Amino acid sequence: MSEESRMLARTWTIAATTCEPSDYDIPEAPVFPSTRCESGALMFHNPVTGAVAMVAGDPVRVRH
Repeated sequence: MSEESRMLARTWTIAATTCEPSDYDIPEAPVFPSTRCESGALMFHNPVTGAVAMVAGDPVRVRH
């Protein structure tokens, strides 16, 4: 993950907990459809093409 991506993720998190991100011209966080494979890995798919965009090998839920 690039430093730019990390900074945008922090910006989304801060804005979402204190106000509406759109109030500050912060784009909405992307939504990726996901599935789990037989090994338990979580696969995120490109919403346009359906191709696998990224895989989380050992995902852990931290909050909901």
